[in-house]
Amino acid sequence: MDSSILIIKLLWLGRYVLVFENDFFALRYQNYQLSEFSFLSYRHTQPYLTISAEKFNHIESIAVWMLRKFNSIEVNFEKSLRSLLNIMLIDLNRLFEPANKNAEFSQSLQLIHHFEVLIDKYYKEKHFVKDYASLLHVRPNYLNAICNEVTSSSAGDLIRNRILIEAKRLLIHEKKTASEIAYELGFVDNSYFGRFFKKYENYTPDGFKKKYLKN
Repeated sequence: MDSSILIIKLLWLGRYVLVFENDFFALRYQNYQLSEFSFLSYRHTQPYLTISAEKFNHIESIAVWMLRKFNSIEVNFEKSLRSLLNIMLIDLNRLFEPANKNAEFSQSLQLIHHFEVLIDKYYKEKHFVKDYASLLHVRPNYLNAICNEVTSSSAGDLIRNRILIEAKRLLIHEKKTASEIAYELGFVDNSYFGRFFKKYENYTPDGFKKKYLKN
């Protein structure tokens, strides 16, 4: 998915929609926690809730605060937005948790969930679908078919996206060279990492860093 869309719905108060790019959150938080929020993943068959006015007002107050920051001319307002977004997601996750605990996931959703957990654990050392298929005790073709069916992305895409998110985060927030990042992410050499990065981001690692810092 190119972006994450969060919908908070309360019928008698109307509907609020918050849209943000995955990178906006993931490049700030080292552990890439977006996948842990079930309402932003494929693990929840009904990713919306009807909540009380009190709870809605609390969430709305955070949204209003975010809007004020967005419209301000403060330096580094993006940092404040990321922090407020994180608070909102954590609070919303608490609202979803009881429903999640009682939900019966389909076999396909369970597989995707376990796959995502394994990617987050092993993405620095395991880059191939066959590696994860082996851990999940399924065939690579089956895992890929389920990923396409549930997420509209291939299993390889999910692995690559996780690697790219971490590569971009390290380029922006860590004082490491492209060679050091390539080694940390499990690439055999820097040139292969550079080709991999440019293929999916249309920039070399150093070019991406310069572009991001300039913007």
